[in-house]
Amino acid sequence: MSVTRRLERLKLEEKIAKLARVHEHLLPGVIDMDMINKHVYEQGPKGEAGRVAQEEGIDLGDVTALRLEYLRILKIDHLWVLPNLTKLQLNNNSIESIDNLHTLIHLKELDLSFNHIQVIENLEELSKLEILHLYQNHISCLENLENQKSLTLLSLGLNHIEDCESTILYLRRFRKLKSLNLAGNPMCGKEKFVDYVYAFLPDLVFFEYTMISKKDKELAKEIFREELSSLQSEEEKHLAEKLSAEQEAAEIELHSVAFVERLNSNQLFQAMFENDTDGQTLVKISEETKEFYETFCEEMTALCRELFQMGQEQHVLRKKEHDDFTNCVNEAKLKSQQESQKILEAFVEQQKNIKDQVGQMLNFLSSAEDDGESDNRSEIIAESAMVISNCVAEFDDLIQNTWRILMHNELSLTEQMEEVNSMLERDMSDMVNVMLEQALGYFVAMRSLQESFNEQLTEASHRYQTVIALDSDDAASISSQLREIMIDKESLSNALANSHEKHLLVIDTREDILMTRIKAWHEEVCENLQKREVARSRARVLEINRFLDLQRDEFEEMLASRPDDLILLMEVQAQEKGRGITILSSEVAEEEGDEREEEFQDQRGSDAYDEKAEASLEADNPFNREMNPLVQQSQSSHHSSGNILDE
Repeated sequence: MSVTRRLERLKLEEKIAKLARVHEHLLPGVIDMDMINKHVYEQGPKGEAGRVAQEEGIDLGDVTALRLEYLRILKIDHLWVLPNLTKLQLNNNSIESIDNLHTLIHLKELDLSFNHIQVIENLEELSKLEILHLYQNHISCLENLENQKSLTLLSLGLNHIEDCESTILYLRRFRKLKSLNLAGNPMCGKEKFVDYVYAFLPDLVFFEYTMISKKDKELAKEIFREELSSLQSEEEKHLAEKLSAEQEAAEIELHSVAFVERLNSNQLFQAMFENDTDGQTLVKISEETKEFYETFCEEMTALCRELFQMGQEQHVLRKKEHDDFTNCVNEAKLKSQQESQKILEAFVEQQKNIKDQVGQMLNFLSSAEDDGESDNRSEIIAESAMVISNCVAEFDDLIQNTWRILMHNELSLTEQMEEVNSMLERDMSDMVNVMLEQALGYFVAMRSLQESFNEQLTEASHRYQTVIALDSDDAASISSQLREIMIDKESLSNALANSHEKHLLVIDTREDILMTRIKAWHEEVCENLQKREVARSRARVLEINRFLDLQRDEFEEMLASRPDDLILLMEVQAQEKGRGITILSSEVAEEEGDEREEEFQDQRGSDAYDEKAEASLEADNPFNREMNPLVQQSQSSHHSSGNILDE
């Protein structure tokens, strides 16, 4: 170490010691809400912005950086209240373990230097971490950083790491690592340690905060050329295996949708003999049995591939049918949406005219009262009562007619959806039955091949048993396992029977898996169709009622400013006309909405609206999406506050 760097290190240690003395009066503790709030405000905005923050408070969800240094913290806790933290400094404390950081998924920089940590752990969720400081702790092994693929700076100086080779090779996985500090660890004293780091970490730019020259890298690579070449070959092989496994997993996932995964190879045939030691032994007794085995393998594999191809074709047909169904449903919903928009546009326009008339009359009454026209007030009140009563009746008719039209539109869409869903269920059922029948035929053919193979193997095995019984030389040359099978006819028959049963069991198991999965898929599709339609229709009905109830409430609020004598006169006029028109209270409006909903359900003549659909209304509310733009238009036109969909 150079003299300059030693001096810098001494100054740093002196500064740290001084700060430690300043905070030595603090008692060891745990991070709590008081500590968090105190330091958030201390480190928050200054000046006028700070004064506003003190008065209005700081939203902890907006805090992105926090320093909790020199506080003798023993345990990390309560940091879940800072979900958007990107920088956290907990250096120079008494922390012994890394805990309770899993909620800080946005964290990019973490400083845990100058603590008492022994194990690197519990950082799996911090996948965005780029800078990690663990300087001067008690760490003896570099581990548990597999998820930190974005790491660019790692400081592990002054720890207890001894194993040079495993540590440096572990760091090779971090392709973005540009700066590394390992100074002060026992492994740093090993011969050619620095060259080893330069050679095996080629992407490194700074080591112990000093830039690595290109020349030093080349010299280091030359020193460890053979080891480096061998390691690169192993890594390439491992990478190829990993990519192959990932590709295979992706193919299996793709094929599993068609329920024929792993049937495009001889995997099923291999599985038949995998746990069949007797069968593996018997197929090797002669060239004839080997030929039987190879022929059996070819024929079984060919059948599996035909089944695989059939499954893929059936999957394409099912997908096309489902896509056509989706397009048909979307078209029907779009048409219904457009019709509903036209209906509501007409409603909004008529509602605006009615409200304008009521507003003009109320303004006229107010201005007449201000002007002191008391002589003809009774005439003005009578005329206003007549006009406003007519407007109320007209508005009530408008609400009822709009509700009926919207409900009729929804009823038509529901009937269409039920018809289309029934068609899809029938078509899917036919397709599933076709695939099941064809698959059943393939599995019957596989069992037939197994029966034929078993007969051939049985005949050849008995002949072989007769030969070795007559020829002592052949009997002496066979393996111990084969000798146990061939000891007598009963043992041979048992071995052949066990082998045959194991093979049939593998075929039966694969058949059951295919049949069970496709039936379960079909049932799930049909059940989800019904659930989604019930939830959609239920949500649409409720939303229509909510929208119209809100319009009624706004109209009632507008009428609330009427003079008392005008209200009384309007009621008298309504009774004289026999209409009995009154303005519904919010409770009556709510009851009427329930009656309208029950009327719609009676029209459908269906009991599909069960309690289970209630829970999914808000999760998938198509009327919410379709009505929202028009609702906003209506609200902006009449200066109503809030979103009706949030009522």
